Amino acid sequence: MSTAITVDATGSEVERVPGPFVAATEYVGGFWIVEVADEEAALTWAEQCSAALGSRIEVRAMQ
Repeated sequence: MSTAITVDATGSEVERVPGPFVAATEYVGGFWIVEVADEEAALTWAEQCSAALGSRIEVRAMQ
């Protein structure tokens, strides 16, 4: 079971979709590690990054 959330802030509405990227052809390697207090803070960062990059962002917790 995946705990990933895909954030897409490239359109007029921000979308948060449970689950990882599904289209492997759209996936580009790379990652950031951001230390935040909780999941909501991580998703807020992902929304800002998605809008700036013009791309979807996959958010996963590190254990």
